[in-house]
Amino acid sequence: MSRRCLTVGLLALLPLAVEAQDRSVWEGVYSDAQADQGQVLFAAHCKACHADVAGEVGGHGPAPAVFGEDFEFRWLDSSVLDILDTMRQTMPEAAPNSLSVDEYAALTAYILRLNGYPAGPAPLDPGNRSLLGEIYVEPQP
Repeated sequence: MSRRCLTVGLLALLPLAVEAQDRSVWEGVYSDAQADQGQVLFAAHCKACHADVAGEVGGHGPAPAVFGEDFEFRWLDSSVLDILDTMRQTMPEAAPNSLSVDEYAALTAYILRLNGYPAGPAPLDPGNRSLLGEIYVEPQP
């Protein structure tokens, strides 16, 4: 086999190697400090419409809960980028895209923490869209 055929054959396998890089939210993709910031933002911008966690997070408004079965039903097998972009494009209801991208990332981190996903050493980086698109919400392993 020629070197050229071998190179072409290896390049054909490259998309498979890229797909294998998908990550899970169980790997700690946000920091505790970022989730703490998200908790403050949630209280200011989200709690009036979203269901609460034992009275600690918010009201019983018209929007679905951001934790538990409601969260899993909506976001299981979705990427963190899907969550972040949906929040940015649709919330708050009266003023979509009115927060900074870092604030939406902090809210995403807080919602991940509410759902029991662990924190890691680094914050969620909203500027790294390709990476966020490779991190998926999965059931507990």
